[in-house]
Amino acid sequence: MRDIATLAMVMTAVAAGCTSTSEMLRYAPEPGGEVGSPGPDEAVVLFLRSGLIGGAVVAHLFERSEDGRIEFFAVLTANTHVVRRVAPGRHVFAVTNEGVGFIEVHAEGGRIYPIVVAPRFGLVKARFALLSACPGTEKWKDVSGWFADGRRVELNERAARWWSEREADLTERINERWSDWQTDDDRVVIQAGDGATGLSGGAE
Repeated sequence: MRDIATLAMVMTAVAAGCTSTSEMLRYAPEPGGEVGSPGPDEAVVLFLRSGLIGGAVVAHLFERSEDGRIEFFAVLTANTHVVRRVAPGRHVFAVTNEGVGFIEVHAEGGRIYPIVVAPRFGLVKARFALLSACPGTEKWKDVSGWFADGRRVELNERAARWWSEREADLTERINERWSDWQTDDDRVVIQAGDGATGLSGGAE
């Protein structure tokens, strides 16, 4: 009974969207900001997280290279976003908490690719999915509002220590799941032409 009660309290907190902060982050003093128009030799992948659900749990973001190396580049708490500038080409991103989720982006220079870090209910914690919020998707209409309401975040020195203690385990975990994800029917792949040329007003 105690285990059931504990699980119920956790699920209630997740559903209520209780907010959290992370000691591994530097938060911008004000919400919003500017993405800036990427030049022809770079693209922007914009990761957004609202505070509507699962706010008590943090999401850790990574990029997987072709040879299986993993780069830890962000933590998102409720109502935050991170701007990642990348070279044109194929990029694979992962999110972890209770599970591992992926998204593949074929980036084109000069475009912005919004991605929503969306909590899902797991066994005990919220797990996360990476979903396209590019023009033409259901979530595109919310992008400019989520960006305006969220604070930009960057990793701090504590994040480097956190990663050094977990790099081997998380690299193995992400790469194991990657092998399975490539054959998933529900995998998300963003094509080069899906990206936006701006975020103003939730439209290009």
